[in-house]
Amino acid sequence: MTSLPNAVLFDLDDTILRFSASGEECWRDVCARYAPRLDDVDAEVLVDVVLNGAKAYWTRPELPPSKRLDLPRSRREHVGIALRSLGVDDVALADEMADTFSAEREALIRPFPGAVATLAALRDLGVRLGLITNGAAEPQRAKIDRFDLAQYFGVIVVEGEFGVGKPDPRVYRHAMGALGVTPEQTWMVGDNFGWEVEAPQALGITAIWCDHAATGIPAHETATPDRVVTSISELLPREDGDAERGAAD
Repeated sequence: MTSLPNAVLFDLDDTILRFSASGEECWRDVCARYAPRLDDVDAEVLVDVVLNGAKAYWTRPELPPSKRLDLPRSRREHVGIALRSLGVDDVALADEMADTFSAEREALIRPFPGAVATLAALRDLGVRLGLITNGAAEPQRAKIDRFDLAQYFGVIVVEGEFGVGKPDPRVYRHAMGALGVTPEQTWMVGDNFGWEVEAPQALGITAIWCDHAATGIPAHETATPDRVVTSISELLPREDGDAERGAAD
């Protein structure tokens, strides 16, 4: 028998909202338009350099949290690094490319199919829901408001508002405190191993990894999620009715 917990804490980007995939699509479009302005640079080469540069930029162990709190400026920086690696030292062009991406990317962001319906269903089943998202307050709140997501959550913790973000233990503890639940009564669901698997498990929270791309657990990861889903809709009880609320209120 599958049982639901008293509370579920959700990540936002790449868990509820389709974020990374929309970014790659947008970069391909932007690079195709800007490649002709770069001498002897093929559009596919430019895409690869920009995407690989973004990955290297955002996965640096020493990356300060402040970089997440000013994404437009950080994008300008990483595009500038990418262009210089191709022998193009043009700050204005790099900034223009990054700003074009920032403006157009927002239009491509959408909830995953069934994600909003899943939040509504869990809420209606009596599960207390929390949202924990890293990043600056303004853009994260804009996404929450755009898709009218606040109505589903008893607590929303945004890094830029709270002062610290995942994987700081205070974030998860604050959310659980606001919902009136213990770690044993709580699931954390998200796509980031460090933030939604390792850190929650260290607190006694059940960690559910959202493999939205269905690529499987990366070989370099040492943590083991308590469960893997490709969509948050998989959290819902099966229609045969064999799932009940887990812990008592």
